[in-house]
Amino acid sequence: LDQVVDTHVYQRVIRNQDQAGRWLDLRVVWIHGVVSTLYLKFKHEHERFTNQTASVQLADVTDFISTVEIQNITKLMVLHQTESAELDVLRDADDGRIYVVDLNPTPWGPPIQLEPAQAQKAIASMSEKLNQAVAHR
Repeated sequence: LDQVVDTHVYQRVIRNQDQAGRWLDLRVVWIHGVVSTLYLKFKHEHERFTNQTASVQLADVTDFISTVEIQNITKLMVLHQTESAELDVLRDADDGRIYVVDLNPTPWGPPIQLEPAQAQKAIASMSEKLNQAVAHR
């Protein structure tokens, strides 16, 4: 769209496939000003609009989200006055941009499909960020 009309509602389907053609949701964990954890949630095509996942992996945030994108997520969280949340983020394979499609203000924790060792690593990372935030207050 070249021009957004404020009296209209827009819907866009995001083609969130990775380079291997898998459907990929990014679950970003936000804790007190920091993106602490990133889960890669792979889905089958028939499940892409559901909460079902085929597999889940823990990933390094900077491997999938740029510094500028993290700054934009920070602006969004400040705008919404959110201290901690899990965000569902999709990267469009056609234009490369990320889209925050859901902001979950109560973090749930590691997805059940995540391997136990990775889940423990994620919990430790989230705990560390929360402890740092509390220590600075």
